[in-house]
Amino acid sequence: MAELEADVLQVVVGGESKTVSDVSETTPLITVSAGSASGASQINITDLGLHYGLRRFHVMLVLVGIANTLGIATVIASGPFLQTKVISEYQSGGIGEAYQSLVTSSITLGSIGGVLIGGFLGDRFGRRNCILLFTCALALGGISHLLLPSGRHGFALMLLLRAFLGIFYGGLLVLQGTLVSELCGDQWRGAILAAAALGWSIGDVYIVVCLYYFADLSWRMVFAFLPLGPLLFATCCLFLLPESPRWLLVSGQEERAKKSLDCIFTSQVIRGTAVVGPAPTVILTEASADNTQASLSETLHLLSTPALRRITVGATLMYTSIAASTNLLSFYGPYIVSKINGKSEYDNLPLFGKSHAVGVIGTLISTLAVDALGRRGLLVMASSFKVVLLMLLAVPSMVGSLEGLWLGQSLLATMQWTVAGVYVAEIYPTDLRGRGSAFSMFFGRIASVLVPLMVGHFLDLGVSYVLQCVVSMTLLCVICVATLPKDLARLQMPDRCLSHKL
Repeated sequence: MAELEADVLQVVVGGESKTVSDVSETTPLITVSAGSASGASQINITDLGLHYGLRRFHVMLVLVGIANTLGIATVIASGPFLQTKVISEYQSGGIGEAYQSLVTSSITLGSIGGVLIGGFLGDRFGRRNCILLFTCALALGGISHLLLPSGRHGFALMLLLRAFLGIFYGGLLVLQGTLVSELCGDQWRGAILAAAALGWSIGDVYIVVCLYYFADLSWRMVFAFLPLGPLLFATCCLFLLPESPRWLLVSGQEERAKKSLDCIFTSQVIRGTAVVGPAPTVILTEASADNTQASLSETLHLLSTPALRRITVGATLMYTSIAASTNLLSFYGPYIVSKINGKSEYDNLPLFGKSHAVGVIGTLISTLAVDALGRRGLLVMASSFKVVLLMLLAVPSMVGSLEGLWLGQSLLATMQWTVAGVYVAEIYPTDLRGRGSAFSMFFGRIASVLVPLMVGHFLDLGVSYVLQCVVSMTLLCVICVATLPKDLARLQMPDRCLSHKL
């Protein structure tokens, strides 16, 4: 506990309780207001991340983040493995193989609008409340797959339903990282954001295991029930987290912000130096308008200001190139591997189970390296190595090394997504973070739909053509990442738009 008795401030250093007199002069502490009889303290909102430390609260934050991303992952992970089964049912209605990517990309199509809706609602009404709403909507809406009829009209209805669910899926893509980033300290923000993304790989493994052992389940049952449990569990876990105090502060809700901050500051420190006890008073020193209520045109104007223009362009190109290359390989992964090794997609399920398990390792590597190497450095490294592995995958003589090459690119793809999520979640100011992240993801969502659909019309050219497209997209990704502005590894996040400078 932090107590002020006889002008002595109690702090925690690396888990050990000390008084101010025991702490080095260079140790960063919250400054106590002089002459304050109550012992109240004040810090600037921009300095908030300096005083969080690493607490038990952040362990819970990672676990809740994993539960949430696991639930999100299960919504889309089964699509690539069920595309052939879905198309075979609707083939009598004139639906051909070229449209199989729509089974998965229909959710991505809905997420195009979903990221924008989620970004605007999250900035206006809060991150946590919107995440709860979207998660419940995904869980309940997925059950509607059971009502889909057969025939040509059934395929159209399925695409409409999955596009509708994609709205909530897209909203969660934006708001999950936004909430986590605003509850972290500067020193550990990248690692916590990356660790919270573990649920993506765990969710993928869960889907593959279920599909392997319950192969007789109809695709309607899979779409309806496999995501239901993880999504409901994630909804329950979200009640353990407070609303983002940074968002509450910039939107003028000081009383609610104080309650959220108390949840963090009363938690015991497990590493670093921080005060434990009632939260200090946090002040906003930047004199600027409340941009959380800005309209679409006002938001676009803010993103195009000199302070944010280069960040917006760089983050958008980076996310778009990663989304296009990784989703293309994800949608056609089972098809590519089956054409190379001659096995059925079901027989290749163990390989994809391994690739998703390797994704867990990729996320852990990102967690350990994202703050030390920086977001940009780690992205350049992962993207460059992925280009090499994909080029080897296209060489006929490397068929014997298919499993190793595929697992390697899966690890690197996971690292790409993890680090890109960290970068986008923290780079914009708090009062614009949801909409800024949404804008960066918007064109990536479009590319995730259009690129697989265009490539699908040329599948008869062979697997090498698909791989060449993936290599080209990944090379573009390397270029885009290399030109990113300086990242915020272990640096303070901005809170007001007008204060954000390169």
